[in-house]
Amino acid sequence: MSSYELLELFGVSAEDDPKTRTRTFRVDFAPEDGALAKAMRGGQWSQAELVRAETFNEIARLRASFHAVNGGSKHSYEPFAFEDPTVLKAKAIAAEVNAKLQSDVEDEMFGSWN
Repeated sequence: MSSYELLELFGVSAEDDPKTRTRTFRVDFAPEDGALAKAMRGGQWSQAELVRAETFNEIARLRASFHAVNGGSKHSYEPFAFEDPTVLKAKAIAAEVNAKLQSDVEDEMFGSWN
C-alpha cells in the first residue's frame, strides 16, 4: 500500500497547482483522537475527552459534597478537576499578566523598595 493510499483511508486528499507549484492537502475525516485532529482543533480536547473529564469532575464534586455533609472537617475531601491543556495554558498566561499588573500598580502606588 502506498503512502497516498494510506492517507486516503484517513480522508486526506492532495491537490497540486502547477501554476503556483503548491500542493494543498484536505482532510475530510481525521480520527477524533488522532494527532492531526487535535492539531486542527488547536490542541483542545475532543468532545469525547471533554465528556469523560467533566463526568469525572462531576463525580468528584458529588463526593466532595457528600464528605462535606456527612464527613465533618476531619474527613474533608478536595476533588481534583481535569481541565483542557489549552485552558490551563490560558489561565497560566492570565495569571502572569495579572501578577505583572499587580506588581506595576503596587510600584506606582507605594514606590519601589529596591
